[in-house]
Amino acid sequence: MINISEIIKIIRNQLNIEVYDFDVSYYSNNIYNMLQWYKGTGPDDFHTYTDTNGVEKITRTRAHLNMAKRVCEDHAGLAFNDNLVVNIDDNDVNNYLFGKEEVNGYLGPDFWTNMSGLYEITCALGTGAVELGIEGLKQCNDLIISNRNTTKIKLLYHNAMNIIPLTWDENRNIESVAFLHVVKEKDKISNSTYNKIYITIHNLTDHGYDIINKVIINKDSKYKLCDASDDIIDTYNTGSNIPLFRIIKLPIINNYDLYSPYGLSIYANGLSALESADMAFTTFKQEFDNAGKRIITDYSLLPTDERGNKIMDTTSLPYMFYTGYNREVQDYGAKAPFTEFNPEIRVESITQGVQTALNLISSTCGLGEHAYNFSSGVVKTATEVISENSSCYRNIKRNESALSKFMYELFKSIIYYSNKILGTGLNEEFNCSFMYDTAIVEDKTEDKKFDLELVKNNVMTIEEFRNKWFNIPRRSEDSSYIDDNKQ
Repeated sequence: MINISEIIKIIRNQLNIEVYDFDVSYYSNNIYNMLQWYKGTGPDDFHTYTDTNGVEKITRTRAHLNMAKRVCEDHAGLAFNDNLVVNIDDNDVNNYLFGKEEVNGYLGPDFWTNMSGLYEITCALGTGAVELGIEGLKQCNDLIISNRNTTKIKLLYHNAMNIIPLTWDENRNIESVAFLHVVKEKDKISNSTYNKIYITIHNLTDHGYDIINKVIINKDSKYKLCDASDDIIDTYNTGSNIPLFRIIKLPIINNYDLYSPYGLSIYANGLSALESADMAFTTFKQEFDNAGKRIITDYSLLPTDERGNKIMDTTSLPYMFYTGYNREVQDYGAKAPFTEFNPEIRVESITQGVQTALNLISSTCGLGEHAYNFSSGVVKTATEVISENSSCYRNIKRNESALSKFMYELFKSIIYYSNKILGTGLNEEFNCSFMYDTAIVEDKTEDKKFDLELVKNNVMTIEEFRNKWFNIPRRSEDSSYIDDNKQ
C-alpha cells in the first residue's frame, strides 16, 4: 500500500502546496480495513483463525458471505437502474450531455454503468470523486492553447484509496485535492517491480485552480518526485474557482473521525454484524463438512498383515472409523460388530443465527431490519414493500438527495469547461431534476390509482398528476408548454 504520509510530505515540502493536517491513520487503517471487507475477506486477523483438531493447534480459513459488497451493490442498484430519469430544462444542454434520444452524447454509453460502480465503491469506502481530465492542451510560452478537434475532456473515476484531500472548508467539503493513479513498472536492471504514481493536484488559489501533473517513483520504500512526460503540461491555471472535479460522500456523519474530510463507509458501524454473519456461516458450512455418516467397526474385525498386526490403513474406506476398545479382551464393551454414527445437523438453529446477523447488517447499513433472507444456504433479497415511514425509505431518500446534488454539480462543471475549453456556447444556468426508481421500496401502483381517482373527482389537476408521476412541469412553470386546445 502507498505510504500517504510520504506523498503529503512531497506535496507540502517540495511543491510548496498547503496541506491541512488530518489523521493520516484514518486513510491507512480505516479505509484500508473497509476495503478488505469489500473484497470479501475482512482483515487478516479475522480471515484466518486458530482452532484445534484435538491434538494440536491448526490454522483455518473462515467462510464468507461477503455481505459488505452485497450491501453496497444493493444501495447502488436502488440509485442507478434502467428507470432513473434525468430531466434537464435546456434541450441543448441535454442533447450535449446525453445526445439526441440519449445516444452519442458527451457522457457516452458507459456513464451510468461507471456511476453505478463509483457509487458502489463510495458506499464501501465512504468517499469517491469524478475528475475532468483534459487531454490535448498545448503550451506556447505562458499561453495554454486548446483545439476543439484534438482537445478532449475525459471523466476519470476515483475511489477513496486514490484521493488525498489537501484543503477543505469548515463543513469538511474538499476544496483542493490530489488524485493518484498507481502503475506497476519493472526495473530493467534489477528486474524488480516498483510503483510509478501519477499524481494530479487541483490546488485552489486566489487566481483559480492550479492543475499540477507530476510523477512519484516509489522504490524500496523511498519516494522520488519527477516531472510528468513531455506531452503533459506540468502546471496550468484554469482562471476559475469552479473545480475540475466533484467529490461524493455519503450523507452520514463520520463518527470514526469527526474532523476528517473523508466520508464514512455505509457498513463502518456494522462490522460486528458482518463478523457475526461470517462466523455463523462458517459454522453452517462446517456442520455439513463434519456431519457425514460414519460406520464404527469392532477392532477384532480389522484385517491383519503377515505378522498378525492389525492394518489401520483406511484410505480405501474414507467414511469408516475403526475402534480399539476391545484390544485386550475380544468382547470388552462390544455390542455389535458394526455401529452406525449419524450426527445431528443443526440446520434450523444455525440458520436462525445467520438470519439474525443478516437482520443486524441490513439495519446498521441503512436497508431496514429485514432486507435479506437466508434460505437453503443462500442469501436472498427480501421483496416486501417498505413503508415510507421506515428507516430504510428515509435512508434511501437521504442518499438520493446527496447523489442528486453531486451529479448536478458534475454536470455544471462539464458544461462550464466545455464552454471555456471547447467553445460549445451552452447555457450554464440550466436546471435539472432526478427521478429515482423507488418501486422496490414503494407500492406506487396503489398510490397512482388513488391519485387517478382524485383527478377524476377534480380534487387533483391533471397537471399536478403529471408533475408528481412523470416530472412534467405545470403550465405556469414551463413557458414552452403548448396547450393543444388553443390554436
